[in-house]
Amino acid sequence: MLTGRLQHRFFNEAPAIFDKDTRTVTLNINPAIQTNSDTNEEEEGYTAAQVQIDAQMDYAHIKSQLIEAAYAPKEEFALIINALEALFDKLSASEALSEEDMQHPDIVKFKHFKEYRALCAAAAHEVMSHF
Repeated sequence: MLTGRLQHRFFNEAPAIFDKDTRTVTLNINPAIQTNSDTNEEEEGYTAAQVQIDAQMDYAHIKSQLIEAAYAPKEEFALIINALEALFDKLSASEALSEEDMQHPDIVKFKHFKEYRALCAAAAHEVMSHF
């Protein structure tokens, strides 16, 4: 599983998913083997990524903090739009959508947004070429 910017580290014992005292959430806990650099022996343990959350104990807020620890909001948005564009292009090419479907107001808005996003990408590339 890709976990964005999160760094995994090795633990000798399986960490708890949540440590209430430190407000640390441990994600993606997996058994692992590591070679001890001092003794050159293999050690069994676990790898996991940890995220410290704030004191607001609300499901949506916690979930957002965990997601944003790995993926910035702009990255989340780009991943979603890239996936939608790929699906949209595939559906359009396969003629799975009727002309009536293609005229749905949300589909039309998405087509316009897709075109504008491509225009912005080209402009951003041009700006970056000056640096």
